Amino acid sequence: MTKTTIPAEIVRVVRSAIITELGGAAAEIEQASLGYEKEEHPETFTEPFAKFDALRSLLDAIGWSNASPQLIDVEHHSEPLAVALKERLATDRPYVADRSIEPAAREAVERDIRGIEAFLAATGLAED
Repeated sequence: MTKTTIPAEIVRVVRSAIITELGGAAAEIEQASLGYEKEEHPETFTEPFAKFDALRSLLDAIGWSNASPQLIDVEHHSEPLAVALKERLATDRPYVADRSIEPAAREAVERDIRGIEAFLAATGLAED
């Protein structure tokens, strides 16, 4: 078990990234629930349920406080944490590249990007 602290400065953006991914997992569950004879194919729910459960567990570990650093078991949560943060970077990088974005908003997102990148590097989750 490897416990690591998520710095207070990025707890909000980490939580936001996890919630976004949680919504995606919920959408996958919804899609599986629309299938014909879904009751006869429970295997179509296995992956979406596992993803949702892992993200929910991570969200529970991080909690809802923005004010303090959060200690989490990175080893246990490595996959959903890495996926959520890398997806967030994939969204945020093009956003800051858009020169029509207000400078203050761009600076805030750039600060989030630097924080996420530093956290991924420090935890070894940046590799891929």
